Amino acid sequence: MSLKKRITLTICSIIIFLIILTSYTIYNRSASIINQDAEILMESQLDRAQENIDLLIKITQLETEKLALDLKVRSFLEKRISARTLDHHLTEAMKSKNKTENHYMDLFILNKNGLVVSTTMNEAMNLDLSVRDYFKESNASKKTVTSDILIAKSDGSLIIITVPSWIQTMKFWPMQESQSMQNLSPTP
Repeated sequence: MSLKKRITLTICSIIIFLIILTSYTIYNRSASIINQDAEILMESQLDRAQENIDLLIKITQLETEKLALDLKVRSFLEKRISARTLDHHLTEAMKSKNKTENHYMDLFILNKNGLVVSTTMNEAMNLDLSVRDYFKESNASKKTVTSDILIAKSDGSLIIITVPSWIQTMKFWPMQESQSMQNLSPTP
């Protein structure tokens, strides 16, 4: 091989090596920038999802408090209507709330001992929830309490419990709503 060919081959090898090295450097830098952008985007999506969840929980809490003040619920608590009538009313209320999304699993009333006394699900009737933390906390504080979704006893559900503000010495008071959390996902 002549000297000219060797020099040409060496120069070509150096140029190829520099092109590969430059490509590798550019690729690493662009991958780093893309990863940083992806992390920022993921953080913002998680923040938005958290805001959506917080808003949905707040809306559900307000709806629960509104339902606790419902005239039929009040009539039931004052023993002016039967559990069957209130069960039907709760079922209709749940159906109307679930028109846009199948969001609510159950609406029910507990007595002060933690037993379900009116519900949209017959199998939940007389269920004892007195040992649940959210019931104990609501019973003690007389305020709306949200269960911890990570330790909810039911399948992936969140329980909102409230005490109607107008009740003083009645035998029945907490109102609860279960809400399916499966539909809560980050929106792109």
